[in-house]
Amino acid sequence: MNKLYITKILRQVALANGVSVSEVRKELQIAIEAAMSNPDPTVQAEWKAMSHDGRVPSPEEVLIYLTEKIKKEEKADSKVIKFPYRN
Repeated sequence: MNKLYITKILRQVALANGVSVSEVRKELQIAIEAAMSNPDPTVQAEWKAMSHDGRVPSPEEVLIYLTEKIKKEEKADSKVIKFPYRN
């Protein structure tokens, strides 16, 4: 996932909501800053993993991080063979 693809997604979100891309970024940034203030240690560990230098990440950085994390988790889950439950 690269920033160009994320920018394309932000444009689609803006278009779907009748707002500018800058408004979408602004609202995402507000949500990121609010989420970063969550005192839960698990949440703070996730933010530290996302932003090693302690700065507030941009919406693009958060979206790239999250999509890569989801891809890794899906890949790990696909390696587990699940059999249907039978009596």
